[in-house]
Amino acid sequence: MSGADQARERAYIPIAMTVSGLMMAHQVAGKACRDAIFLSQFRTSDLPAMVTVAAIAAIAVSIAGSRTLVRFGPQRAAPLSFALSGVLQFGEWLLLGSSPRIAACVI
Repeated sequence: MSGADQARERAYIPIAMTVSGLMMAHQVAGKACRDAIFLSQFRTSDLPAMVTVAAIAAIAVSIAGSRTLVRFGPQRAAPLSFALSGVLQFGEWLLLGSSPRIAACVI
């Protein structure tokens, strides 16, 4: 690898770190919002059961996601995953206005 190629690759490191940080912030904020919305609709004693159900669902989704990555590759799967996430979040937002208890469980 030439020096120019190495310099070009090093230039991408700050971008990758920034995107990684933004993705982590999105995840933390999302979990805080999820818990706040749930607790606004249900008792605090219901939260552990919902977190357990969410963890089981996350395991199933991660297995499906890993198979999707293997089949289609990250260059195609990642943008589609982000787009699907946005569409689902929009749907949750719409549901929150009309059926907040259902939305709190879906989120």
